[in-house]
Amino acid sequence: MYYDAFKKMGLNESDLKPTVTPLYGFTGDRLMPMGMIELMVNVRTYPRVSKIMTQFLVVNCPSAFNAVLERPTLRELRAITSIYHLTMKFQTQHGVGEVRGNQYDVRTYYNNSLKLAAKDATPRIMMVKLPEEASVEASSKASVEASVESSDKASVEPSVKTSIDTTTEDFDP
Repeated sequence: MYYDAFKKMGLNESDLKPTVTPLYGFTGDRLMPMGMIELMVNVRTYPRVSKIMTQFLVVNCPSAFNAVLERPTLRELRAITSIYHLTMKFQTQHGVGEVRGNQYDVRTYYNNSLKLAAKDATPRIMMVKLPEEASVEASSKASVEASVESSDKASVEPSVKTSIDTTTEDFDP
């Protein structure tokens, strides 16, 4: 569960149980959760309602989502998801329930999360070795001014190229 949703639900940090297990992203980046909380989740399209107690790790980072349901929760709900259709179907005592997403809302939230992430992003510097014919005399140094928000300066050695990669708010996947 993301911290923004946690606060909007009126929950307090004192409700969190400590946790020492980090979460790892696709790129190997590590994120320490603020803690864990157990909540009752109601999945419904009345009268087809399913209730389940679920544990959530609370993390403080920007996201297009409020929370992510893990596999054990989906298994206990006997849920089947379709990412393409933005739909989740699940078993209830009164038949099959269904929860649907809205493509327009999903795209809007996703684009907003990209803008939030771009504001929090720190520029990454990548060093690349140039071929010998592209090098400059060993005694000279070039100074490159990067056009990032904070107008940081980078120094370039004769045989090294510096590239600053930043995400812009105009990025549209």
